[in-house]
Amino acid sequence: MGSEQSWNRINDGSSCQPPQSPSLCANDCGFFGSAATLNLCSKCYRDFCIKEEQASSAKTAVEKSLNPITTPTRKQEQSPIPSFVTDSSASATSVGVSDSSVCWSCKRRVGLLGFKCRCGCTFCGSHRYPEEHSCTFDFKAAGRDVIVKANPVVKADKMGSEERRNRLENEKNCQSPSLCANGCGFFGTQATLNLCSKCYTSSCIKKEQAKTAMEIPSFVVDSTTVSTSSVLAADKLDSSINTNRCWSCKRRMGLVGFKCKCGNTFCGRHRYPEEHLCTFDFKDAGREAIARANPLIRTSKLQMRI
Repeated sequence: MGSEQSWNRINDGSSCQPPQSPSLCANDCGFFGSAATLNLCSKCYRDFCIKEEQASSAKTAVEKSLNPITTPTRKQEQSPIPSFVTDSSASATSVGVSDSSVCWSCKRRVGLLGFKCRCGCTFCGSHRYPEEHSCTFDFKAAGRDVIVKANPVVKADKMGSEERRNRLENEKNCQSPSLCANGCGFFGTQATLNLCSKCYTSSCIKKEQAKTAMEIPSFVVDSTTVSTSSVLAADKLDSSINTNRCWSCKRRMGLVGFKCKCGNTFCGRHRYPEEHLCTFDFKDAGREAIARANPLIRTSKLQMRI
């Protein structure tokens, strides 16, 4: 019985028919397609589905952005979509817009874990980013507005800027270096009375010495009529001066005074001879010390004659 059935199938030719050969992709990409994927390969079919999804989302976003009054007057051109895809996408779009618990892109139910985008739609975790769905919100324009608000343009008053410029020019002219008033060749400033540092220091020393000389009692003594009584009076005057005070600035020193060779006591500032009117002749004292240390040895004239 079985052999008869197989023989009948062979005679009919049904068992000897070759299988259908696979057809190439409709996009001519070189791969094979199938009837289940609209004669497209897997990659081209996936791209086709993504384009259809983006087109449907863009259409819905445009419809939401337009007012009901201006909707009949404005018509946005859309790419042609097959009829069988349009019906399914339209029904899915209506479900996504009406229900906020469904992802607007993949139509998957998200419940309370949906992500609200700035374009006004709710998405799942996979499509929550703007690049994952056709987001119509202009992030660049919003960023520019935020930057402009955070950094307002501040313009100064023209009158105030001119006054400030004039003041800076005057200060620059005043601060320009000028030569020393003594003609030494160095530069001076207004703080040093148009003198260089060396000339200003010497002028300050001269002023201080002149001030000290005015405070010292002047004794007019004729050099030809100096007597022992005047010397004793001077010694008595020196001994009567309080040694606890500086002879120049009259400041109390205590035990830290410095005794000068002129016989007076000075503080740490006026202890040097050039800081006070020192009457001691250091040059003569030096010559005498050198002469005593280096006596002149001469032979006797009588021995030289012999």
